[in-house]
Amino acid sequence: MDPSDLHMSVVYECWYALRQSYLGTRDKDGPHDGKAIDGNIVSDWNYLANDVPAFKAVKGQHGEESSVCDYFGTDDEYALKSGIGRGGQCVFFAQLILRRGAGYTRLLPKWSDLHPADYPSARDAQPGDLVFHKSGTDSGQMAVSVKRLTGGIDVVDSNYVGYNQEAYSVGVRDGKRHSEVIGRHTVTPSQIRNSNWRTLRW
Repeated sequence: MDPSDLHMSVVYECWYALRQSYLGTRDKDGPHDGKAIDGNIVSDWNYLANDVPAFKAVKGQHGEESSVCDYFGTDDEYALKSGIGRGGQCVFFAQLILRRGAGYTRLLPKWSDLHPADYPSARDAQPGDLVFHKSGTDSGQMAVSVKRLTGGIDVVDSNYVGYNQEAYSVGVRDGKRHSEVIGRHTVTPSQIRNSNWRTLRW
């Protein structure tokens, strides 16, 4: 299969994680309406329970780093809490999307292995590429690029939209609340220009 086809399969898998109906439509623009937090589209279904073997395989790869939540799993207490779909920590979710969308099974690097200067700017990211923002030794964000914008990109990830907002919290670590919501948001030109948003190709 052409690598670009695999990358589009990953984009469609992101749309599917947000809306179950999108896997069949093959709409390249993805969902722009439905359930939202702060104007950002979020998942409205139990994506994790749709492929339990893939969930277990990726959880086995990432262990306790999969989530901050004690009841992390595929049941509705976590994966569809309050009608909002959740996907674990960002690297776990990116790994799951790649496995389900493209059959990619190699372990993604940990934050400690990522050196932003070694990767191209996120302004170069194509749909289906991974992008990451590293804000410290052990923290940051990983997302899937789904659409190029004028100077920026649209991404889908987990644990960014609603992050640390008590209304969407599923767990607390180091005194901070986490949401682990699957959502779509924009990485703006100024964020790309003024921060360490980088492209991580797989």
